[in-house]
Amino acid sequence: MFREEVTNALDVGMAEVDTKDRVLAAAVELFATRGFDATSIRDIAKAMGMSISSIYHYFGNKEGILVALIERSSRKLMRELDRVLGLDMTALDKFELLVRTHIQLGRELNHEAKIYLVDSSELTAETREIMRKMQREVFDLYHDQLAYLQQLGIVAKEHDLRLLTLNVLGVINWPLRWYHPGRTTPFDEVLGSVVGFIMRGAVRPHYLTDRS
Repeated sequence: MFREEVTNALDVGMAEVDTKDRVLAAAVELFATRGFDATSIRDIAKAMGMSISSIYHYFGNKEGILVALIERSSRKLMRELDRVLGLDMTALDKFELLVRTHIQLGRELNHEAKIYLVDSSELTAETREIMRKMQREVFDLYHDQLAYLQQLGIVAKEHDLRLLTLNVLGVINWPLRWYHPGRTTPFDEVLGSVVGFIMRGAVRPHYLTDRS
């Protein structure tokens, strides 16, 4: 009897996770196509074939869905970036792979990655702080890597590390705003161009020349 109750509880738990994932998938598509402000809980419920009360049960409100999306995409991003940091390679090669992986993941996450770009007057101060916290984690990771490269002399001492980090992240995130598969330059060309631009802007030229 106890085993049956545990099994049933696990089945219910897994079903809830699956439902929440499907709600998030529907929401991110609507946020991307209509915009966060123009999308309502009713729109999400309709897309899911669910009642509005069910959506509220899982996420509380539309902002709760946004927070869940931010947290999920942040976990995916940080997991991949941490994986790169754990590789056995030179500091310069690791930084380049970090940038390349970040851009590629942005493309793979597609609409979900654009959640970071949401700037709505509807957002509460609490949600804005959650977004800033996630952004700070990424900022600190890149700042630390650039600081290490600067200590090695690979990044010039003249660079203001805060500004350099902001510039690097700005370039990484910019394709999220304009890249459309099939309507613009092939992604591999975009990736090579963006990575090359960042490396040339951050790294002393002879370190790049010596690698070729």
